[in-house]
Amino acid sequence: MPFRSKLFVVAIAFLSFGTIINLNVPAVSSAARPAIDTDSPVYSNLANEVLVSGYGLQPYFTYFLWLKKPGAVETSYTGLSFVTTAAGGLPYPTVSIALDIPPLLGTYVLTVSTLSAQDTENAKCHFGVSGPAAPVYQRREAAKFIGGGILPGSTIRIDVRNPLDTLVSNATTIANERGEFAHSWSIPNNVQVGSWIVSVNGIGTMDNSLERHRSDGQFGVIEASLRFSVHQQPLQTYQRTETVKIAFVVRYPDDSPVTTIKQGSKPIYVYRMGMRLSSLPLVLIDAVNGIWTAKHTVPRNETLGKNFTFHVLPASFDDGFGNKAPSSTFVSSQFEIVPAQLAVVISSMKRTYEIVFDSVTLNATVKYPDGSDLIDGKVMSTFESGSWSDTRFLLFHEGSQSWILTYNLGISEVQHLGTWKMALLAEDIFGNSGRASRDINVQVLWLFVVIVTLTILVVVIVKWMSEETRLSGFIRRRIAPTKA
Repeated sequence: MPFRSKLFVVAIAFLSFGTIINLNVPAVSSAARPAIDTDSPVYSNLANEVLVSGYGLQPYFTYFLWLKKPGAVETSYTGLSFVTTAAGGLPYPTVSIALDIPPLLGTYVLTVSTLSAQDTENAKCHFGVSGPAAPVYQRREAAKFIGGGILPGSTIRIDVRNPLDTLVSNATTIANERGEFAHSWSIPNNVQVGSWIVSVNGIGTMDNSLERHRSDGQFGVIEASLRFSVHQQPLQTYQRTETVKIAFVVRYPDDSPVTTIKQGSKPIYVYRMGMRLSSLPLVLIDAVNGIWTAKHTVPRNETLGKNFTFHVLPASFDDGFGNKAPSSTFVSSQFEIVPAQLAVVISSMKRTYEIVFDSVTLNATVKYPDGSDLIDGKVMSTFESGSWSDTRFLLFHEGSQSWILTYNLGISEVQHLGTWKMALLAEDIFGNSGRASRDINVQVLWLFVVIVTLTILVVVIVKWMSEETRLSGFIRRRIAPTKA
């Protein structure tokens, strides 16, 4: 039987014996040293009252209870009083002290005084209250266990059991000079929710170094409410086919990073003017800091406008163990979708071409902002020189994923010699477009000039010789009759 229980039995027996042998002889206060005690040296956080017993006090005398709570500097009157028995004891079990709800945890000092205005400290004892510092903890919070009434310097064992009464954690700590202790236990993120038990036990109390003590406190464990905050908002403007990004920081209540997510979940939604377009998964990109990102690739035919946002509904993020976030709907800043600017790159072997045996050969690649090729739109090239212009369409070559044009320079282009402005326009059926330009030089081939010159010279000579022959024949015909 615990020592404190034996003391109560002895006290009650002493009171009974004193009543039986009472022969109306006045009690002598010095017959026994005044003492008071409580029915337990250490109470749990579930206790709501403390029963008080005692002996050796002045019979039939009114005494007042004083109490010093944990953290207090001195005792204060509780407002409670009692009249001792004929044997000078407390009328057990009618004297009790109500504890606060929830009670303060730590070491209490209880005294009896002959006055209500001053603590005469005729007798005193200690008791403690142990248990969790809070009635409910979230997963990944640090549950703190505090207690008192324990022998300073003694070792205390702290056991934590889950709702299935399975031992989950055990630890030891040392009571300080006030007979108090404090111990923290980090609750894992995947433990069972419900009502948990913390047991504090050991040997040695403030009033008896050999007394065993044990108290079973209770606390609740619930799913963690994750800390969910935006790390990076989307940019203000995105082109079609670009990737819109948003990033979040997700942490547990103890500020540790969340690095897991419920498999298959897509907690991020893309909205346009209040209309949900798609749902997106979150991907962990920084395990050290708990940074998650969602990416949305804008279709090349997306409706243009400014009213695009990301939404995260309450409790839609789940770490896979039922710990969730956010606590309320999150809406990102708005971003605008604009037409894609196609990147047009012209590849040409040279910039100078010669008439009439040359050809302007174009090879152009046309890409969307995401790097994909334009394959089903149209690409046209306009050549300009002065007031003259000519437009030709390029054809898509699947093998090289490029657009190709061959412009044969003929004799008719002689009149357009010089610098040509060449402009390419690429567009698809959704209004996405891109442009590129280049200057080229078109000049006469010198071999061609020589040939043309020689040809003209030959024609002139032949014509001159023909005319000379005709003139000589005419003269001969005129001379011949005269001689006759």
